[in-house]
Amino acid sequence: MGVIAPDLANPPFNVMLEAFNSRAASAGIRILVVDTGGDADEEIEVSRSLQRHVDGLVLASPRMRLYMLEPQ
Repeated sequence: MGVIAPDLANPPFNVMLEAFNSRAASAGIRILVVDTGGDADEEIEVSRSLQRHVDGLVLASPRMRLYMLEPQ
């Protein structure tokens, strides 16, 4: 499972990630986390790249729309 967050130094994202990781681990799922530093273009690039390598993707970004996630 991939998780993309814009800023892991931001406390709400830490809380979200800890909860997500705990639930995933209890289900035997490993997660891969990427911090994009708030760069919207990086979020798009990383999401497209990760889609080929993970079974699911959690995107914690208010900037992206569904059409931006379509593979190119």
